[in-house]
Amino acid sequence: MTEAIAEFRIAEQLEPRQADVHYTLGVTLWQQGDFPSAADELQAAIDAKPDYAEAFYTLGTVRKQQGKLPEAANALRQAIRLQPDFAGAHTTLAAVLRQLGDVNGAAAESKAGSELSKEKTVSKPLCSQPIQANDCLLPGTWRVHLAI
Repeated sequence: MTEAIAEFRIAEQLEPRQADVHYTLGVTLWQQGDFPSAADELQAAIDAKPDYAEAFYTLGTVRKQQGKLPEAANALRQAIRLQPDFAGAHTTLAAVLRQLGDVNGAAAESKAGSELSKEKTVSKPLCSQPIQANDCLLPGTWRVHLAI
């Protein structure tokens, strides 16, 4: 893992404004338990790409693990602002708000996260226009369509 971090540091030097390099390094540092350095890299990713919802979400998660709950809530709210259907961000924000004592806010976020998760598991057609009438596959079906 140390070699990977060294490679990311080289990539950072070559392209300091490359958001994905900072993000991946931040995740790697987080996985190693280096929360302060992870948060710095995730913030650098956000600075390079202010609409990076996943970076805001991960920063919120890191801040939560650091016990920096107001900062975690702010980052998670930014992730939701950028990607309102981000179920994980709603669920994690619910946990943070619960720890902050905001029972109503936690309940609302938990409900939103649960509903979004359910929506993503509902079967939807894999095609928008059937090849022939009633000839659109649904996830989980085994019919093979040979019509081209």
